Amino acid sequence: MKKIFYKYKFDFNDGEHKEFLVDFDSRSLKSKLPDGSQYPDWSQLEFNQCSHCPLTSDDYLYCPLAVNLVPIIYWSKDFKSYDEVEVTIISTEREVRAHTSLQHAISSLLGLLMSSSACPKMKFLRPLARFHLPLATHEETIFRTVSSTLLRNYLRDKDNKTIEAALADLKNQYWELQEVNQFIAKRIRVAIKKDAAVNAIVLLDALSKIVSYSIDDSLQQIQYLFNDETDVA
Repeated sequence: MKKIFYKYKFDFNDGEHKEFLVDFDSRSLKSKLPDGSQYPDWSQLEFNQCSHCPLTSDDYLYCPLAVNLVPIIYWSKDFKSYDEVEVTIISTEREVRAHTSLQHAISSLLGLLMSSSACPKMKFLRPLARFHLPLATHEETIFRTVSSTLLRNYLRDKDNKTIEAALADLKNQYWELQEVNQFIAKRIRVAIKKDAAVNAIVLLDALSKIVSYSIDDSLQQIQYLFNDETDVA
């Protein structure tokens, strides 16, 4: 099985350069943890632990999502959210480049790190992390999340779920994701001086709210993609 990875490269106008490599376990689709056995206090499980977290400190000293974010949080803590950056994302299949704000670029990387973490509330997003779409738009996110949900239910036909039930599950998972985002933001505020990483989480949270509150309306907006009639040029 081929190696699965995503490399984010950040280049600033002043010449500063930074790279983050996200390696995946090809079977679990979980990203590999950063090196080191010691993590900061704000990454401990019971520090601002999500109210709906099923994990206990008997089994986990650290939050499996928070530890995934430690390297990028400490790197970005002195940057401002509106700093401009040239970001390049390299994977096995392709390379993507964009000139954008740092918070937008970090939000994309944080989304990848969170969805590929060992957090049980992120498990439904791991297939999307495997086929990560850097800097995705709202429309792209709706298309991918709903498609992934329906495909998962199709492959688990024995569950015999209706489309309505599958979409209801997806909405509920995104509502829980909003809770995770809020508590992760509280952790990050302890670790940083400036706002780039926190605002990146805020962007992710806003996107999760849009998805959960507007799945039905958004599906109608992209229904044209599946119309049987096609325009003749």
